[in-house]
Amino acid sequence: MPLVEYKPEHFELIAETGKTAEVPALLHRAHTDYYYTTSPHAKLYFSTDDFKSVKAMIAVEKMPFLFGETSVTVGFGHHWHSLQPGAGGLLFMHWLKSCQIPMEFGGSDESHAFLKQSRWEYFEGMHTYLLNPRYRTHSDDSPVVKLAKWGWCKAAMRPPLHKRLDKIRSVAPKGLEVREERAYTEDLLPRTSPFTVRFHPDTEYLNWRYNLNLSFVKYRVFRLLLLEETIGYVILNEQHNRIVVSQCDATDPIALAYGTLLSVVEAGKSGTQRKEIGLVSSFPAMQEVYMKFGFVTNQRLDRRFALGLQRIKFDIPRDTTQWLLNYDWGDVVFRPPFLDEKEV
Repeated sequence: MPLVEYKPEHFELIAETGKTAEVPALLHRAHTDYYYTTSPHAKLYFSTDDFKSVKAMIAVEKMPFLFGETSVTVGFGHHWHSLQPGAGGLLFMHWLKSCQIPMEFGGSDESHAFLKQSRWEYFEGMHTYLLNPRYRTHSDDSPVVKLAKWGWCKAAMRPPLHKRLDKIRSVAPKGLEVREERAYTEDLLPRTSPFTVRFHPDTEYLNWRYNLNLSFVKYRVFRLLLLEETIGYVILNEQHNRIVVSQCDATDPIALAYGTLLSVVEAGKSGTQRKEIGLVSSFPAMQEVYMKFGFVTNQRLDRRFALGLQRIKFDIPRDTTQWLLNYDWGDVVFRPPFLDEKEV
């Protein structure tokens, strides 16, 4: 069965598959066409024998990482679905061959059962943090579970960060400022890093992946300055009812954490709605900053993280407390309603 790379003319076929596999992002043409056809960094593959139905599919984003001082192409696999028994094996092998280290960050129970059988290595400590979490339920939640979720969200409510700006500034590193930029430039990128593992994109990659001029998603980039010297950046994804810390990096972890809070303040100060703020962190000192200002986490929010390390010839830093992780990698935060759709 041939492997097909997604093109815009395949949208109706993939959208129908998105309905079946419950992948709502694939029902949005502008997103699907942009993300999977405008750059070599991300591709969507599927198998079919008649172009009337999809047997299996997978999306892979090839992400430049630094593991210590070693540059590595990490293949973030997502939307891996087999709609016919045994059809997903070819796509899985394509994923492995497309990169040096394949990565799963999130994913279904079925995917992880297969990865565990394939002896992938799992890493702990990557927590999702939310400020003012929204109340969400699933169709199979019992009344008791719904009540518990409502109570957790109610107890976690805090004033928006822009109403606590003076408190943030009083404890942030002296001389820390943020400034919104209109483009990605080389001087935004940190020249040194305290993190042993991190996503390491150049400006071309950032301009594609976190494009500041798309109709269906609103990215904003903020320069971090410490004593008037650029130390890094924060990229936010501003949605109808939440803000996601998409990607960030800096030369100092504490300044980065406070710079993230200040960037959220800048993004949210003109609005009246109390939005949910979401981010990911495994770095304890940064986690402490976020929790100090009301971010909460629990086990059900966390996404499982696994790497396929069987083929590499070097050791990787395994202490995840020194890693820098971010929320908006791969295609995991693209969910309706998009900004060019009505909020539901």
